[in-house]
Amino acid sequence: MKFFRTPAHAQLHPEVSLAAGQVLSLTLHQPRILTATQGRLWVTVSQDGRDHFLHAGKQLCLGLGRVVIEADAGPARWGWLEMQQQAEAARHSSPVVRLRRALG
Repeated sequence: MKFFRTPAHAQLHPEVSLAAGQVLSLTLHQPRILTATQGRLWVTVSQDGRDHFLHAGKQLCLGLGRVVIEADAGPARWGWLEMQQQAEAARHSSPVVRLRRALG
């Protein structure tokens, strides 16, 4: 699994709240980047069968297949980006793009 940093202007869709211990099981049909925005998530991914723990502000790249997300040690919030959205957001925040904007 790969970890990423989302540019500040990127939008998470949707943002979901989970109560402590609440579990959500999903089947992904396209790659996504999961972002924890509050609390800690316990994420199990079918591709590798491993458990991943994400604290607020951390991200995890998810491929196709089943993913189980649990609010681990209290309430948690999360959202995701489609891989295409992540690539577009990164393009708009690249150093070259910022320099071009600064130079007008």
